[in-house]
Amino acid sequence: MRRCSSCDEEKDVSLFPDKYFTCKSCKAKRSREANKTPAKQLKTYEHSVRSKFGIGLKEVSDLLDIQRGCCAICKDSLVYPNSTKRYAIDHNHKTGKVRGLLCSDCNTALGKFRDNPDIVYNAFEYLLIEGNYAT
Repeated sequence: MRRCSSCDEEKDVSLFPDKYFTCKSCKAKRSREANKTPAKQLKTYEHSVRSKFGIGLKEVSDLLDIQRGCCAICKDSLVYPNSTKRYAIDHNHKTGKVRGLLCSDCNTALGKFRDNPDIVYNAFEYLLIEGNYAT
C-alpha cells in the first residue's frame, strides 16, 4: 500500500506509476486540467494545424482576415464568441494545399460530395429545377 500525495488516500501500489507518490487517477486528472489552460490549448492547436496543413496560426489568421471572418462558401460568420467551436481549414486532399476556412456545415457538405466538383455542380443544377417530382 502507498499513500497518494495528491488525494491523501492509501491505495494499492499497482495504482501508482513506477515509483511516483501520486496515484494514476490523480496524475491523469492533473494532466487533463493542465491541458485545459488557454495557452496549452493554443499550443496544441498550432501544433495540430502545422502538422496537418503545413501552416501556422499567422497564416490561419491571415485567411480569416482575407475572408473577413466569414465562411468561404456560405459567408456566415466564423467568429464564434464565447465558444470553443472552431472553423475547418479546408484543403485539397490530393495536394494537401489549403483552400480556405469553412464553417462546419459547409465543410461537412464538401466531404459528403467527396470534394468532387461534378457532384457539386449536379447538386447546383438540381436545386435550380422548379417543381421537381414532389406533389
